Amino acid sequence: MKKDLTNVKLFEGISQEQIESFLDCVKAKVLNLKKGQTLYTVGQKPENVALVLSGFLFVTQSDYWGNNTILSTVTENNVFGGGFAYSGVEKIPFSVEAGTDTQVLYVNKDLLLSPCGKCDYHNKIIINLIKILSARNVSLIEKIKNLSQRTTRQKILSLLYSFSVSTSDKKIILPYTRQQMADYL
Repeated sequence: MKKDLTNVKLFEGISQEQIESFLDCVKAKVLNLKKGQTLYTVGQKPENVALVLSGFLFVTQSDYWGNNTILSTVTENNVFGGGFAYSGVEKIPFSVEAGTDTQVLYVNKDLLLSPCGKCDYHNKIIINLIKILSARNVSLIEKIKNLSQRTTRQKILSLLYSFSVSTSDKKIILPYTRQQMADYL
């Protein structure tokens, strides 16, 4: 692998040489997806964990009338699929497609959680994966808290409060445009 992955949270605290050895050990595959190409389809069995090397993925869901909704975006250096792969869910309830030309590292879920004995750093990767999944869980709980408010005003105030708590600065800089915040809420 030519890309430096030491700045990826999954491989935090692990050298590039160790990462490359680990990827060989778990038989990781690199997939090159064209814009719009599907990585996961509705009903597919979750057997792999994906790491976005470049580009980004859209997690989408279609309703009965064919309307598509983007549920989330998986950006470069972020992991997707761990929550489903390890939850016991039999089928993925949405689709995942490339939002642009995207390169993804694909790892079998069982090999990722099975230390081989040769890689003493494999346990560190498992701990990093648990941290990533835990942080995502906290983020989703925060989103549920914001969305469960009764009025739009309360939702906006809850969101602003969430951002104010996460910074020590008295000034809040929102990561959303007005339209993005409306879509979020």
